[in-house]
Amino acid sequence: MAVFALLLAIFSKQTTLILLPFFLVAVWCWAGFSEALKFGLLLAVLALAVAGVLQWQTGGYFYFYTMQMAGEHRFNQGIPLNFLHGDLMLGVPVYLLLSVVFVLYRLSVKRDALAWLSLLSGFLLMSLLSRWYSGGFYNVLIPLHQLLLIMAVSGFYVLLEKAAALKFAVLRYGLTIFLSVFFALNILHGWSDPSRQIPTVADRACGDALVKRLAGANGEICIPRHSYLSFLAGKSFCAHEAFAVDLIHGSDPELAVSIATAMRDRLLGGHYNVLLLDTQAQFSSYNIGFDQLRYTATDLDCPADAFYPLVAGQRPLHWLEYNGEQLKDLRAIR
Repeated sequence: MAVFALLLAIFSKQTTLILLPFFLVAVWCWAGFSEALKFGLLLAVLALAVAGVLQWQTGGYFYFYTMQMAGEHRFNQGIPLNFLHGDLMLGVPVYLLLSVVFVLYRLSVKRDALAWLSLLSGFLLMSLLSRWYSGGFYNVLIPLHQLLLIMAVSGFYVLLEKAAALKFAVLRYGLTIFLSVFFALNILHGWSDPSRQIPTVADRACGDALVKRLAGANGEICIPRHSYLSFLAGKSFCAHEAFAVDLIHGSDPELAVSIATAMRDRLLGGHYNVLLLDTQAQFSSYNIGFDQLRYTATDLDCPADAFYPLVAGQRPLHWLEYNGEQLKDLRAIR
C-alpha cells in the first residue's frame, strides 16, 4: 500500500520525486535493506510503466509539460531565508520544537531516529524547492506541515508522559497545563475560520451582475485569470495567463514566439471586444504595455471589497472595451 500511495503522490506533484531517496532510507531503517530494495524496485517499475503510458497517450508531451517546462520556471529571490524564517520559524515554531523533542527521544533507537530524520529532511528539501520556484505558494507547504504535526503530537505525548511521572502534584499538573497551552498557541497562531470567506449578499450581487454583463457583451471576450467567468457567461475561453506564460518560458523558442505573436495580434487587433483584467501588467508576458491597448478602460460597477474581501487573492477589477484607436483610461482604481 505504501508503494501505491507514494506512486499516486509522484503523479500528483512531480516534486515528490525528491522524496524517493529519503523514503528508501526510512524503509531501510525500519524494515531492513532487502525490504527497501524490493520497495524501491517495485516503485520504479510501476512509476516507469505509468509514465510510459502517459507519455504514449499524450503523444510525447507528458514529460515536456510535467518536467521540462517546469524546469524552466525561475527561482524566486530570497526564498531560502524566507522559507526558514517565515514558513518555519514564524509559521510553526512550536511544532518544530516538539518535533525536535520527538527525534531526541527516539535517539535511544538510532535506526528509528535516522528514519524520522530522513523523512523530515526529504520533506524540508521538497518544500524548500517547491516554494523557491515561481508559482510555489503556501499550498506546497501542506505535506511538510502535516509531517511536522505528526512528529509534534508525538513529541507532545512524550513530554506529557515525563510530566505525569513527576513526584509532586504541583509540578505534575503545572507542567501539563504549560505544555498544553504551549502546544495550543501554535494551533491558534494558524487558526483560520473558513466561514469568513463565504460570499456576502453584495459579493453575490456583484458576481451575478458581472456574469450577466459578460453574457451580453458583443463578440469575443478574454479573462486571462478567471476562465470560469467565461464559462458562466456562455462565452468561449482565451488562454489562461499561467498556461500561456508556462508555454512561452518553457517551450521551444520558435513555438514561444509564435504564441506570443498570435496573442499580440489578437489583443492589438481587436479580436477580443472585451477584456476583464486584474492588473495593468496583465499582458507583460507578451511584451504588451497597458498603454498599448486600444481599449476604453473602466472600473467594475461593484464595491471595492467585492470578491475575496478577506483574502489577498486575485480578483477582476478592470473592464476594457475595444475602441480601435488608443487607450482611454476612465478608471478610478489604478
